[in-house]
Amino acid sequence: MNLCTNAYYAMRETGGVLEVSLQQIVLVQEDVDTKMRLQPGAYLQLTVQDTGAGIPEELMEKIFEPYFTTKAQGEGTGLGLALVQSIVLDFCGDITAYSEPGKGTAFHVYLPVIQAGEENVQLEGAPQLPKGTERILVVDDDQELVRMNQKILETLGYQAIAI
Repeated sequence: MNLCTNAYYAMRETGGVLEVSLQQIVLVQEDVDTKMRLQPGAYLQLTVQDTGAGIPEELMEKIFEPYFTTKAQGEGTGLGLALVQSIVLDFCGDITAYSEPGKGTAFHVYLPVIQAGEENVQLEGAPQLPKGTERILVVDDDQELVRMNQKILETLGYQAIAI
């Protein structure tokens, strides 16, 4: 969502085209050498590409830094791309960005493919979630959120009481 929002801001004055695509790819060792943090294997590649203003080359190395933004005050916190990158890395993936000023920007998100029936697969490098035994009270006015959080907490070993 954040990548699409950024594309909107890049094209809001001049218009343009936003393209979102998803494809399965297989990275071999030669591909991995140019893409940090990835192992050879099957990945889903999510691409978000726009024909907006593009990002100047001197800013490209800063775009994933927390609090970095080119937006006017009140339009963004500068946390969006840093958060996207953090989430992708937590799932043992990677994100890359390519931009050409005046022509647009493309973000490629790579997430490892897990086959059906492999629910308990531990990806290499993925953080282990802590387990607990404590009792936790889950309260929210949205019952769907309550049930979802209860299930997540119980999966982690907690005794979740939902209200």
